[in-house]
Amino acid sequence: MIRSFFVLIVLSPAAFAADLNQVFSNTLVLGASVSRGFAAPGPGTIAAKRHKGRVKIIAEDEKPGASYGIFTPQSLAGYSSVIAVDFLFWDTATWFLNGPTYKSLNSLIASAEANKIPLVLGDVPNLVGWLAQPSRNTINAYLESVCLAERNCFIVPFVDLHEQAMETGILIGTKTYTFEQLMADDELHLNPTGSQHISGMIIKLLQGQKL
Repeated sequence: MIRSFFVLIVLSPAAFAADLNQVFSNTLVLGASVSRGFAAPGPGTIAAKRHKGRVKIIAEDEKPGASYGIFTPQSLAGYSSVIAVDFLFWDTATWFLNGPTYKSLNSLIASAEANKIPLVLGDVPNLVGWLAQPSRNTINAYLESVCLAERNCFIVPFVDLHEQAMETGILIGTKTYTFEQLMADDELHLNPTGSQHISGMIIKLLQGQKL
């Protein structure tokens, strides 16, 4: 069942429809392998380059958000946006979730807010059979509570997208794509079609559009 989460994420934050070229003029991309561009250019990179912006990528394979440490407003100074759609992916694989994940996430949100720049994160879908994710539900619930409380924080709803792709497929233009058609052969990373679609969702979120 696809939840009504889409409505929440487009009503709470501010919209940045006025000047997306400015929003993406100097974008920082954080996260793990999807953001790095493992099987296709990352969604944040695609969105920024679509608007002719500069991109700095700080992302590594299997890098949890906790490993980034504490962000400060100064560490994000000069950036026009932060795209971190898989920032928390590997944290969900932690059996004993502790302070570093929360501290890193909280400081990232607060620092983006202090700089009045948009921050786009992503919740984490249920990858049954691929990866143990004992902290997934806890992290997703916490992410929703802290991100949606802020004006400039947005969430790409990967949980809903994953369910929709598995159940009915996702309509892109006039064609419906299955899960396999949006993913690389490993069924973990986005392929070019999937990454392009997520980049479009990032732009819609920033414009305040319904997904």
